Amino acid sequence: MNKYAKLGFLVVLIGLANKSQAQLVINGGTITIESGAVVSVQGDLTSNTDVLGPGKIILNGTSTQQVNTNGFSIPNLEISNVANIALAGNTRVSTSLIFTNGKIQTGVNNLILSSTAVVTGAATGKFVETNGTGQLRKEITAAGNIDLPVGSGTNYMPLQYQVSGGTIGAGAYVGTQLISGVHPKKPIRATDYITAYWKPTFSGITGATVNMVGTYADAAGVTGDEAFLNGLRYDGTDWSLASSPINTTSNAVTFNGVASGSELYAMNKFLLMNSKVFLQGPFNGTTMNDNLRAAGLVPFSDPYRTAPYSTFFTHTDNAVAEVANPSVFANLGNDNNIVDWVFLELRSASGSLVQTRSALLQKDGDVVDVDGVNPVFFKNLDEGNFVITVRHRNHLGLSTDLTNAKTLSVTKPSAVNNLNFTASTDAQIYGNAEAFYTNGAVKMLWAGNANSNNSSRYSGPSNDHSYLLATELGGNGSAVISGVYKGGDLNMNGNVRYSGPSNDHSFLLTNVLSGNGSAVISQQILP
Repeated sequence: MNKYAKLGFLVVLIGLANKSQAQLVINGGTITIESGAVVSVQGDLTSNTDVLGPGKIILNGTSTQQVNTNGFSIPNLEISNVANIALAGNTRVSTSLIFTNGKIQTGVNNLILSSTAVVTGAATGKFVETNGTGQLRKEITAAGNIDLPVGSGTNYMPLQYQVSGGTIGAGAYVGTQLISGVHPKKPIRATDYITAYWKPTFSGITGATVNMVGTYADAAGVTGDEAFLNGLRYDGTDWSLASSPINTTSNAVTFNGVASGSELYAMNKFLLMNSKVFLQGPFNGTTMNDNLRAAGLVPFSDPYRTAPYSTFFTHTDNAVAEVANPSVFANLGNDNNIVDWVFLELRSASGSLVQTRSALLQKDGDVVDVDGVNPVFFKNLDEGNFVITVRHRNHLGLSTDLTNAKTLSVTKPSAVNNLNFTASTDAQIYGNAEAFYTNGAVKMLWAGNANSNNSSRYSGPSNDHSYLLATELGGNGSAVISGVYKGGDLNMNGNVRYSGPSNDHSFLLTNVLSGNGSAVISQQILP
């Protein structure tokens, strides 16, 4: 120690034999550090009383130092330790916090700044790192702009509160955690995002407008293309783009009107769609069979990008192939088991194609993203009304009607499907009532489209009967191809066969065409 005065009942323990291990323990009484005086501590610091005076304590050890003031104050604290400072208890700074080298890591504790405390020197590698459940908090007595110098790793990512109007009560504070890592609710297909997010909380503020500005680290803190970043907030249930402009030049996101407990992030904007559809082929009366999944036949990646399906299915604004983890196709023992892939088309209300996606279909008809759980993600689209088409490799697709475009919001729907094709009426579907197959009150996609074109038919040009017999079975009506993922497997049981039990020839003629060999069912979707 260089100089201190006016000591009350004080115990100071300093390991003189090894200054790097020197500790300062203040168990009671009064310690005043006079103006110009500096107490240099190279070990741990513990205090059970307020430190007084205009002098400062500098933490300048060469290994990690533990600090715990049990919520009592240190007036001036300088951090000069590249091995960092770890809070072992709540710690309060009343006048100034100076960063020279290294970080303060909060762990499960809070670092509290008084309403008049000033922070200097915060920058890359020099800040408060909330690496546990603890927060950086600042007490406030009036509205205004309050800066919280937080960061993650070496990335400096401060959060500024902008509080205006309202009433600031006794004991009011603003605070935040900066959580290192990708937000756990980031959609699996989001490709452009920052590598930490803010979790602000505040108390004692009533009737005020609370805006926040989060500054993210350029380049080092961004995955993907920064140009696609947008400010988003998560309220525990839904994402929202509401009033969160971003400036990619200054790397700052402004979140207007933030509620305490919101989680603030930046990533590419998106729409999420819940939909429900049944396929006639595997439909078993209440749900669909998942025979293809059970036999390990459903491909892990988008089948619509490869032959033979790529001839009839072309992606728009979707260059990155959909790939699912093999675990998605495990037996869940419930109606969330995967049946197959479907192909989705999103059009504007005027009918122009905007974006396509390949997605997974569950037994209960829910269409989900490649994680097998969440709604389907459409990247970089604005909220609006869209016409939705769902197609399948050996079924006839369905579209919503132009006059019945569905509103997709930047907020994820929490409880209901955006679109339930299984209960749609004729008026809600593009084309006439023959566009869908009806089983009782349940609507579904027509089966029988073995060759993936725009019709299910037994005779005539490009018919599915000939494709099944000649192309799939080589003209051998007694042949059976087992354990395959093919268009000719019309009932989707994993086999292609022309005769015998559960054969696809009879399924086409009897189940789809009602025994009429000259019947044609045409696909009615937006061109």
